[in-house]
Amino acid sequence: YEVVAARTALGNYTTSRIYYTGAHRADAEAFKGRFPAFGVIEPAPANLSRRVALHVVIGKDYPGV
Repeated sequence: YEVVAARTALGNYTTSRIYYTGAHRADAEAFKGRFPAFGVIEPAPANLSRRVALHVVIGKDYPGV
């Protein structure tokens, strides 16, 4: 996977999640297959870039956090 940016998410996330854009749900499922700690897969909210296929948020439940 190519990381194009790393930033602190706005808000407080208790659950690690993957947001996908467009037709990238299968990519999100494949990512979760490799990294099962990400328990939620959802379409990306409107405030996230549509130029990025997957947005990954590490929540408080992620091992080691």
